[in-house]
Amino acid sequence: MFQFLGTIYAIVGFLGASLLISPSEDEKPNEAGLLAMENGEKAPLNNGLGAGINIYDEAMKEEDPKTIRTSTSAFVKGRGHQRYGSRVKFTTTFELTTQQMIRDSLCWLVIATKICTGVSGFYLAATYKNFAQTAISDDHFITVVGCLGCLCSGLSRTFWGTMSDKFGHFQTLEVTAYMSPVFMILYTLAVRSKVAFGICVCTLYGLWGASYCLMPTIAAFLFGEKHMGTNYGFIFLVFGLSCTAIIDTCGASGLSFGALNYVFIFIGFLGAGLCSHIRYLTSKVKDEKVLKHHRATSSVGSMM
Repeated sequence: MFQFLGTIYAIVGFLGASLLISPSEDEKPNEAGLLAMENGEKAPLNNGLGAGINIYDEAMKEEDPKTIRTSTSAFVKGRGHQRYGSRVKFTTTFELTTQQMIRDSLCWLVIATKICTGVSGFYLAATYKNFAQTAISDDHFITVVGCLGCLCSGLSRTFWGTMSDKFGHFQTLEVTAYMSPVFMILYTLAVRSKVAFGICVCTLYGLWGASYCLMPTIAAFLFGEKHMGTNYGFIFLVFGLSCTAIIDTCGASGLSFGALNYVFIFIGFLGAGLCSHIRYLTSKVKDEKVLKHHRATSSVGSMM
């Protein structure tokens, strides 16, 4: 059976890799003809004086760097971020290399937010069965609940992506961040009820999917797309190592599952607070519509 499943996994992996093909020259968008959305009307990005002259690039040169700041909050200090406090509506991406991103305090705020909003999902996946066995003797039921939860995690990412398109990725992540510790409380209290426990597990798995769905988009939006692979790779590396350290430390503490649940409930509310802080810092972002532009000009988006 395991060999059969491994073969299926390999086939799916090869099929996925075969889809990672570069677009032909005809499919690549013409940057000179990109359109910006301004008050619902389409306008060319060049100023009519010739290709290669971008009105937003010119506006950036006129912007006084001293007026560009990240936030009035003392929580995020250091180099000012172009996208915050600017009086100009930029539609070009602010590109940062991984080295530059690491020196930006905003990067570590994003990492802390990802850890606090995502670690509870790892904890749930690692302990839900052992926790359930403290009150539920039906091992088959617990296993089925875990399988359904994994399915909910995958399916939820399409749902959260749709909500992000409608309401904004920062707002969507914030809502899921507050819902997660609330359902973790219900998960802890409802362990003696099969139905309630199953619903809580599936819901928590679904909320966990939001972090995986939205964080890459947020990282690309804040730090640029050119170095997205290495930038988000670094964020996810720190996230993975930190989550492993947190869960292993909690496991070595000898605390009961009930007590550990409340530890991760606290971490979840901390992550929700960080989400609110990031949303506050990004409330003045001027170029949210650039994401719609990417969907409209991508080869995949044009087929939808």
